[in-house]
Amino acid sequence: MPTYYQLLRESLVPVSDEKLKRMKLYSRLLAALVAELPRLLGMGASSLLAITARRIGEEIACSEVENLNDALRCISRSTAWSMETYRVNGSTVDVIVRDCPIRQVCMFEGLPIGGTILCNIAKGLLEGFVKKSLNTAVKATPTATGPNACLYRVEARTGSRLPGASRFHIYRELSETSEEYAERVEKNLALLLERLAGLIERAAGPTAVAPLRLSSKRYGGLRARLYPRVGGMEEAVKLLAGETGLSLRVDGGNIVVEGCPLRSMNKTVLCESMRAFIEGFLSEAVGRPLHVSHAGSTGSTCMLAVRR
Repeated sequence: MPTYYQLLRESLVPVSDEKLKRMKLYSRLLAALVAELPRLLGMGASSLLAITARRIGEEIACSEVENLNDALRCISRSTAWSMETYRVNGSTVDVIVRDCPIRQVCMFEGLPIGGTILCNIAKGLLEGFVKKSLNTAVKATPTATGPNACLYRVEARTGSRLPGASRFHIYRELSETSEEYAERVEKNLALLLERLAGLIERAAGPTAVAPLRLSSKRYGGLRARLYPRVGGMEEAVKLLAGETGLSLRVDGGNIVVEGCPLRSMNKTVLCESMRAFIEGFLSEAVGRPLHVSHAGSTGSTCMLAVRR
């Protein structure tokens, strides 16, 4: 199955290239950060990620919703996720998660669907959304995963029957354009990335930066191996721009990053991880070790110094 990035780029109603670039950047960073979470946060990494997603679900939940069907309709229309009930069995309800940015990130980055703690985001989001909408604490457990949809078993923690649970189908509004859907995907990925960075900073503190830099640098090097070696910095930076979605240009011995969306998030973890990714990618692309350091910034533009 193509990633949402490919689908939106090839859609009949083209999505702006800038939006697609930001989605690619957010996807790459989400995967890079989550890969390092177990090492940073230990055995509780999965639970902390689910709790963070649960809080997001509660924040974006719909008010004045009376039953589960309405809650799932709301989440399908107001977020990048699309959910529907599949089967009702007493106090448990099987929910199909169709459109899912997290599953697409896994496919985009070559991560196993359902086999990564990244999927705890969808679990936590569903729990938080339903809890806030229905004022009922629920537990969501993934029971099946696949490239086009995943199945979750949802049950009230009290054991009572969830109100208004019956089988129905959700389809996105026919009037919705690819641009509108892409805007929701971008918004949701940006929110998840910002909250994930905040979680890491709170739980691991300043000590998180060093291991994240090492992990991101290694990841950048691995991504660069997908391309043939290049002869100079100009060519390497062009490859890097296509890989990350960033607007980059070479200025003497520096790289100028223009309009970086990470600047507005104001998270040290994100900027340092991106800088390390760039260092690892360029070093591998040109075939020699390079050091990339921050050389100044103005607004959303950053200057990176590249030295041997």
